[in-house]
Amino acid sequence: MDRIKILYIIGFYGVGGKERQLAELIKGLPRNRYSVSLIIKNTDAHYLQSIANDIDYLYSLEEKKFGLRSLLKILKKIKIVKPDIVHSWASMATLLVIFTKIFHKFKLIDGSIRDSTRPDVIARIIIKIITLSSDRIIANSKAGLLAYKVPESKSIYIHNGFDFSRVCCLEPIENIKEKFNINSTKVVGMVARIDFQKDYPTFINAAQIILGERNDVKFVIIGDGEDKKEIQSMIDSENKDRFVFAGKQSNVESIINCFDVAVLATFKEGISNSIIEYMALEKPVIATDGGGTSELIEDEVTGYLVRVGDEKQLAEKIQFLLDHSEICLRIGSSGKKHIIENFNFEKMINNYKQEYEKILKFSS
Repeated sequence: MDRIKILYIIGFYGVGGKERQLAELIKGLPRNRYSVSLIIKNTDAHYLQSIANDIDYLYSLEEKKFGLRSLLKILKKIKIVKPDIVHSWASMATLLVIFTKIFHKFKLIDGSIRDSTRPDVIARIIIKIITLSSDRIIANSKAGLLAYKVPESKSIYIHNGFDFSRVCCLEPIENIKEKFNINSTKVVGMVARIDFQKDYPTFINAAQIILGERNDVKFVIIGDGEDKKEIQSMIDSENKDRFVFAGKQSNVESIINCFDVAVLATFKEGISNSIIEYMALEKPVIATDGGGTSELIEDEVTGYLVRVGDEKQLAEKIQFLLDHSEICLRIGSSGKKHIIENFNFEKMINNYKQEYEKILKFSS
């Protein structure tokens, strides 16, 4: 049987949830059935080394943005690869690929909807064009499809999946604490890129409310971003040594493993990899309600949901969990079970395989 040729296109392949999920998908597809090609904007890419052996053809556009030159390069590469399916993970790349369908026959899937934020006018126009011209829209949450008002006839959601092999060889907690100078009894952490699309101000302010009442906790932030200095400036001088900015890390799971409470303060997510990682590691989770997060967390069962921007409520929930270890164990256990049953790696891979087979079957 001939292998199905899939060409993935993504922008800057940095550290992020979308990038992580594409890497996991590429690693999970069986090589005897799928031939995988990948086009990226440039080779400054975080996940390339981990998937190098799973890619048959890799091409870097060496461009800062998707424009006319990118279109010409993509057209040339599609001519070489002759894909059965082009699966784009960036809306601007999808728009470019639409033009190449004039010259080449393939099925086009758009996978750029990875959040559930209400789109602005331009984003709504772009997604309408994409919806009309694509064969399928695959988002990672029901909330994302609703936010972008994608017709059910053209769309499907496939939840992110967690590969539990990632937690088989964790570094000892004492080593992690020594490495990052975490000398407190309790640890509260958040994993997210540092920019104002994530709600770090609420996390920082909630932390400082807690630090005004107790001195046995440190707050650990895993991630980096353009707003790091501005976020750091929000911390009062007397509290600066109570925060650890760990930066980008490849051993994220080992650091999460030392958390007593795991937080994601944000606005509207699709399906957060951070929350999945927290739950897979049996950490009690507190996250901002809304978007795809409510597809992950059942309030007071697999975690706690708090209102957007409510630093007092977030502080209260953190304090409660820090003081109730038995509830942390119960919530953590329920969360891990939920991930095993509903957000596992095999389920995600099988759902993508079924969708790829289905879209080609309808075209034959």
